[in-house]
Amino acid sequence: MVSRWLKKLEPPHGYLVVGLLLATVSCLPLGVMAAGWLGGAEALLGVGLLATLVGFVAGLTPLPGWLVGLFGLLTGIEWGAATVGRLLPGAAAAGRELVRSALWLWKGLHGAWTADWPLVPLLADGWARAQALAGRLGAWLQAGLSGGASHDPLVLLLLAAIALWWPAYWAGWLVARRQSALLALAPAGTALVANCAFSHGAGVEWLRAFLGGSLLLMALVHLQHQQARWEREGIDYSTEIRQTTGLVGLGLASLLVVASLATPYLTWRKPVDLFWRYASGPYQEVTARLDRLFAARKPVAGRPPAGGYGQGHELTGPVELSRELVFYVATSDPPPPPEGEGQGGNTPQHYWRQVTYDSYTGRGWENGPIEEVGRQAGEPLASPPGPRTVLTQTFTLVRPALGLAPAANEPVSAGQPCGLVRRSPDDLVGLSLQADRYTVVSYLPSPTVEQLRRAGADYPPGIAARYLALPAIPERVRELARALVAGAGTPYDKAVAVEAYLRALDYDLNMPAPPPGDDVADYLLFKARRGYCDYYATAMAVMLRAVGVPARYAAGFAMGQYDYARGAYAVTQRDAHAWAEVYFPGYGWVEFEPTPYRAAFARPLGGAAPLPTAAAAHVRGGWTASTLAGALGVLAGAGLALAGLFWWAARRLRAQRRAAPAQLARQTYARMLRAAQRVRLGPATGETALEFCERLGRALEARGEWAGGALGEARAIGRAYVRAAYAAVPPSPREAGQADAAWQRLRGKLRRLFWQRRPG
Repeated sequence: MVSRWLKKLEPPHGYLVVGLLLATVSCLPLGVMAAGWLGGAEALLGVGLLATLVGFVAGLTPLPGWLVGLFGLLTGIEWGAATVGRLLPGAAAAGRELVRSALWLWKGLHGAWTADWPLVPLLADGWARAQALAGRLGAWLQAGLSGGASHDPLVLLLLAAIALWWPAYWAGWLVARRQSALLALAPAGTALVANCAFSHGAGVEWLRAFLGGSLLLMALVHLQHQQARWEREGIDYSTEIRQTTGLVGLGLASLLVVASLATPYLTWRKPVDLFWRYASGPYQEVTARLDRLFAARKPVAGRPPAGGYGQGHELTGPVELSRELVFYVATSDPPPPPEGEGQGGNTPQHYWRQVTYDSYTGRGWENGPIEEVGRQAGEPLASPPGPRTVLTQTFTLVRPALGLAPAANEPVSAGQPCGLVRRSPDDLVGLSLQADRYTVVSYLPSPTVEQLRRAGADYPPGIAARYLALPAIPERVRELARALVAGAGTPYDKAVAVEAYLRALDYDLNMPAPPPGDDVADYLLFKARRGYCDYYATAMAVMLRAVGVPARYAAGFAMGQYDYARGAYAVTQRDAHAWAEVYFPGYGWVEFEPTPYRAAFARPLGGAAPLPTAAAAHVRGGWTASTLAGALGVLAGAGLALAGLFWWAARRLRAQRRAAPAQLARQTYARMLRAAQRVRLGPATGETALEFCERLGRALEARGEWAGGALGEARAIGRAYVRAAYAAVPPSPREAGQADAAWQRLRGKLRRLFWQRRPG
């Protein structure tokens, strides 16, 4: 049954051609990702694949070329904005709200109407995102017109998504409609070559894959074109030719890829010198202007070394986290139960801390005066206070030179000689180790919620002086912090209130860099309203300090995924993380998780306190009906227009496929005959069908340039009809479909002639 469905849904070109087309076009976004100059480039892969599929479907429909082009232009802009600006809700959120709307409608039909339509918050959120995107585009345009610089990477990502959509859409449409793989892939290939050239060869492996795929695709598409011609002309051919052509094309593609490996070693110095002699000035002027407009783009050459925190950490724009393995860590805890076996709530949560910072600068974090004290293997490192559990960890580094050594919370001893990097004897910055494999014992604070609430606010003078200090920050940050903790009676409740507020915001690795001079906490809380762990940890520490609770910024790695074969957690670059730590007298530094992407720490006896009313009001916000009216109208109108266009095109395509080729050819000829008779160009007495089509086409082309191509279109319809009516072998599905496509173009010319002949 599955095979029948696959056969029924198989496109006219076959699954092989479509799959090879998608793989070849995807080399362009993969090359951009490999170049590394564009933050958030992983979103381009989905954009390219979707654009290719949409273009291919549009090429199968009888829509005229100008309408297909206009549709591709508009959808590229709309989908680029929706993807980069995150205007569409996630699948889970959309499904949840649709279910709630269905229940709301069902209750309403049974007389229980309510005023709160469930989709209103979803639409309000989408409209707010659209307004934010429009504001950022306006700021970028204003910076360009005024000669200023733009540090917003979202605009560059948006333009890249739109620019990628069009060559991918063009490739899908031209392969489906014109069967011309060379012209179809030329724009994408040109863009990929430019990406490699301007990123100093980065991503060249994807260019080689693109060349090989293009050559193989050209061979297959050309074979299909020849097969259609052979069927149309009644020429017999072997069915095994497709397999032979595929093998030959694969061999040639492999040779092309191998030959491309030698290309970097061949140079033509004179043409290069001639080019730069005349183009150097204009090129530098253009690149300087682009650097000014897209100042937030990532440099293509030179990457910062792994690890190496140094004395400061400044918060920047988008980050890219790969799945590259960093280290394994085996612990003295029992292994977590496999997924689906329950007891997940009993699995302890640990973070592998590398460094802590004490001084907030408004743009990031720094450390005050620090010292490094040597310790021998097994020598005590620290003695943290309060109830605690003991955790032994054995780290195996896959990537050396991480900087400070990862370890859970407060390390108290190490199995190798190490350096203790600290601000004071009881204030640890991090652990310095040279080994690629080492063992650390840590004390982990394990107080209950009630114990933390009773800890009070009697802070040691050194802690209060260092971890309550703030530079001049915007007053509205302090006001928001005071509003969030209104009604919170203890420092713990204040920390939970701030944590809950931040966890209600959005997680986004494509967070743009704050404008020069902006305080990063203020930027997150009042402008961006989204970010990643660095921003959330910073905002929590700053707001808690503003209300008298000592807090600091900590960075390292999250727990990772447990590898049951190795008996250890596998930690990758994607687990790089930052969080906030709060000081409680008698218990030391306790971790809090303000980042929405990560799970909050579960503590015994009640966990987090309820969110205070003032904080909840800040999270919800308010929307009026007038604000939603414009969004509803635009979304409804655009959705209905696009749905109607695709419904009409799909209906035409379905009717074309269901009709037998001979029947479709007769129907097409009959439609042309009726239209010709309305303009008094019907068949003459004794005139054959082919003679009639010849005369009709020439008569139309004689009317003016607007009727160009009418002769070829009439001939195609006539040939298909003659084969359907008189030949022993009926027309092929491809020939009948070409006749129908020719009629779609000829119909407009006959209709124009009809209106020209009407009096008045």
